Amino acid sequence: MLIFITILVIGISLINTISIIYFKFNLESSILKEINCYKKIFEYDPYFTPPPYILINKITAINKDYEVVGKVKDYFIFLKKDYKKQKLKSFASTLFIWEAIIVISLIFVMYATIINFIKKEEENINFLEFLILSITHKIGNFLAIQKLNIEILKLKYPEEKAVNRIEENYRFIEKDFKITLESIQNLKKTQKKKLINFKDIVEQTVKNFEDVLKNKKLNLRLKDCYLKISEIDAENIVFNLIENSVKYSQKSITIKICCTSKYFYLIIKNDISEQKEGTGIGLEIVRYLLEKNNGKLYTKAKKNYITVVKIKK
Repeated sequence: MLIFITILVIGISLINTISIIYFKFNLESSILKEINCYKKIFEYDPYFTPPPYILINKITAINKDYEVVGKVKDYFIFLKKDYKKQKLKSFASTLFIWEAIIVISLIFVMYATIINFIKKEEENINFLEFLILSITHKIGNFLAIQKLNIEILKLKYPEEKAVNRIEENYRFIEKDFKITLESIQNLKKTQKKKLINFKDIVEQTVKNFEDVLKNKKLNLRLKDCYLKISEIDAENIVFNLIENSVKYSQKSITIKICCTSKYFYLIIKNDISEQKEGTGIGLEIVRYLLEKNNGKLYTKAKKNYITVVKIKK
């Protein structure tokens, strides 16, 4: 940016110097032509009144502010000394104003371009960090589940139940990984925002947890609510929140969708199981995606755990 401004200022300064020299040369030439015209006019009409910056008089030193530039008959032609300076000053001022507008406009465009480039780079870095965080989170879940299954086997639970539990958890993690892999595959694609019905996203996501929700009461209070957002972001937001509620609920889960003219709301409420809390990485992923889409995440844990997503339309 500094190099660009320096080159621009030096270049314009050179152009200004050449322009002013050229203008001064043309001005002097124009004044000589003008004076010759007044000479001819004065020869035919001695009572001719010249412009204020020119005097025609017999006196050789009429005023310190004027200089002799010609003679016609017995009369001397005087030119006001400040006339050239005023013309040069007027030209330079006009030139400076227009060039200042051009320079400021170019600097603004350059600045906006650089800032836009930096923001895109930051978004790419943040998205890469988000993917790494997401993969780490999911691998951590998988290892935690497998550790639990090993403990179950160590305690010599019936083999059939242990195998079924391993299979059930495997399916759960497999579905989880599919969404992450889709995000990685779509990394190079332009994630265009489009109108998406969140009711469809929630219903489709809930189907992924049918096996886990068999022993839990699910209350869906959904209505059609459209929001302009990237489909991948919407799926990740809903999946991570529902996964979180399914994982840490005991018996019941309530999912509600509502919207106003300005905001979209997704509310998830579940009772709290006795198992230990997670790392919270899933919620951090959701927060990142919501910030990217003008949204916020609110959580509250008392008797029940309540999660509220608020996105500006």
